[in-house]
Amino acid sequence: MALIDYLTRFSDDQAVTTSAASTNYINGLAAGTGINDQIFLIAGVGTAFAGGTSLEISWQTSTSSDFSTYATLFTSGTILLADLTANTVLVQVPIPIGTLQYNRLYYTVDGTMTAGTVNAFLQCGVVVGV
Repeated sequence: MALIDYLTRFSDDQAVTTSAASTNYINGLAAGTGINDQIFLIAGVGTAFAGGTSLEISWQTSTSSDFSTYATLFTSGTILLADLTANTVLVQVPIPIGTLQYNRLYYTVDGTMTAGTVNAFLQCGVVVGV
């Protein structure tokens, strides 16, 4: 079991039935939350997805908290519905190079999802489950 700091959570059982940004963003310059290459992005399924075709997870970074302009630093690629089962780790990668002050994830849904949640957070080292 991993200890997860709630200040480093992008999504906490966030329902993802349509394309949307993560519920939370991380301010990489806030006191005590420096982002470096020893930290990993972990994203996985809480509740299994149903009804749609696929999901894609992207890391977006910006100089403003409203993300009016942003750069995409990482994309998971297409994750098919068959792989979106409960408690499955979808992404486990080091923090991308080039992060700016504000960082979030963006979930792109293909098709019409009727169920599915995502947990996503930053973690020192890697984990086995979400």
